Amino acid sequence: MTTITELLQPDDTVNWHEVVREWQALVAQLTSQVRAWSEARGWRVDEKTLTLTEEQLGTYEVPMLIMELAQRQVLLEPIARRVIGAQGRVDLYSYPSMDRVMLLYDGERWILRPELGPTWPLPWGESTFVDLLERFATET
Repeated sequence: MTTITELLQPDDTVNWHEVVREWQALVAQLTSQVRAWSEARGWRVDEKTLTLTEEQLGTYEVPMLIMELAQRQVLLEPIARRVIGAQGRVDLYSYPSMDRVMLLYDGERWILRPELGPTWPLPWGESTFVDLLERFATET
């Protein structure tokens, strides 16, 4: 969710460089967590650098992950820091099926939201992550 500070202050009073640094650190923390959970299960994980460009934030780099399991790839792909209703969005999706779950950062925690439908009933954590990936791996 966009902070009230960002909404009420003119754009020139927000330190956008600091917003980018905080977002990059948050994404790095998330990818590190997901990498550890994946590797603990023996899933192959590749990391790539993704270049994003956003209004006011400019161009910056963040990590993304590609997990290999059960003849599918599952990607953890940062989408944007500036999104409506959240303070950042990262997508978790299966390839080639393109089943997708959005991770929206509310300023305190990640909230799961399927592409269609309400918020995921379980909180973000290792067991929820593993459940999602196993569902992605078994869908036809």
